[in-house]
Amino acid sequence: KAFGQDAESVAQIQKDILGNLGGQVKLSKELVMDFIQLQGTLGVTSDTASKLIPIFDAVGAAGERGAVAQIESLGALIQLEGLSPGQILGDVASNTEFFAKFAKDGGTNLVRAAVSARKLGLELSAVASITESLLDFETSIEKQLEASLLLGRQINLDRARQLALTGDQEGLLEEVRRQVGDEAEFNRLNVVQRKALADAFGLQVEQVARAVRGNTAAVTGAAAAGGGDELQRTSVNLLGDIARNTGKFAGAI
Repeated sequence: KAFGQDAESVAQIQKDILGNLGGQVKLSKELVMDFIQLQGTLGVTSDTASKLIPIFDAVGAAGERGAVAQIESLGALIQLEGLSPGQILGDVASNTEFFAKFAKDGGTNLVRAAVSARKLGLELSAVASITESLLDFETSIEKQLEASLLLGRQINLDRARQLALTGDQEGLLEEVRRQVGDEAEFNRLNVVQRKALADAFGLQVEQVARAVRGNTAAVTGAAAAGGGDELQRTSVNLLGDIARNTGKFAGAI
């Protein structure tokens, strides 16, 4: 009741733990309480949490206790960015294959990429699509050259491919944001040019349209802020460092 849950919610939590984790963990009172707290304080559903535990455990968290602690730390990081932990972590839980391939630092890199994607109006699945497209080197270079020809401006994805290969998806999104341009530029393109631009990044035209809107809004917001968010940026980076180690420490206690 303290976390706004009832008996029906607890029954669903137990069902999700058994359904997603099976025989991997013991259905203990402590674990159920951890899930109740995640759902009540961060809005992270039991379905999401039970899907995240094994993938966080696989990339360094020490057991389910460490994974829960990692989810809590990452949830705090997401909240500091002004976004919903339940939404962002649910996005991560829906892309476990991508997470398994590219997670670093306990998965913090992909959570931060999911945050950056959401600010551009995209989901982590779009980041996965961009990454896979860029790593198909021959096809990616071909589409880059075609887009450059049709748009009449240079599209250079060499750095983006390097970032995709090293698992820096947050840096990759920043590079994409820089190259897609703003909403005014996009609106001047014809249908063939828009399709070529989207193909170069491994996206649908509709996704690029959302990205350029998010790009324009981000630039406008940054200009209005006038650089006054340095303390918040420092706090976000610090929380990222904490999240990278929380799972290991909690599991060892």
